[in-house]
Amino acid sequence: MNENFIQTTIMFLTLALLLLGIFTSQATEAVKLFAFAMVAIGVIAIYIYIVIEPKIKKLEGVE
Repeated sequence: MNENFIQTTIMFLTLALLLLGIFTSQATEAVKLFAFAMVAIGVIAIYIYIVIEPKIKKLEGVE
């Protein structure tokens, strides 16, 4: 299997578990909001990792 696919799958599973923990926990609203913000940052990081990084590598390869 492709190494990037495995890493991406692990990232998405981690975020899914974090979301599950947010909605099933008895934490305060502030803690839930903080955890949700961390999930949003994780989604942005995965987007950069999947979409933007290959484009940068392609541009570096052209030069």
